[in-house]
Amino acid sequence: MDIKIKDGDIVLDSTGEAVEIQGDEAVLQQVIMCITAEKGGFIYNKDMGVPPVTDVSGERECKRLEALLREAVSSVEGARLYLDEVEQLVDGRSLASITVTYKDSIMPVEVII
Repeated sequence: MDIKIKDGDIVLDSTGEAVEIQGDEAVLQQVIMCITAEKGGFIYNKDMGVPPVTDVSGERECKRLEALLREAVSSVEGARLYLDEVEQLVDGRSLASITVTYKDSIMPVEVII
């Protein structure tokens, strides 16, 4: 089981206890953490995350980004990631629409990377 995290904080229930998650929800949280972390920025695992990608203007760059995202989630056993669409934001980051599959679940999600 994992502890549920939202907006970088632990989610607490009405009694003040940490909310636990499991199954598909836990896998999706792990995937999101792996792809939204900047590579080298997590003190306990310097290999976790994705290096900064500043150009997603062409097909080649999008394929490179998808490869980096897949590499980032390779440690999440059974999870697969597919990059559906990516949009370059004005601040240099990218809005990625991805599909995560895990067992029989298909989970679409949008993340800023």
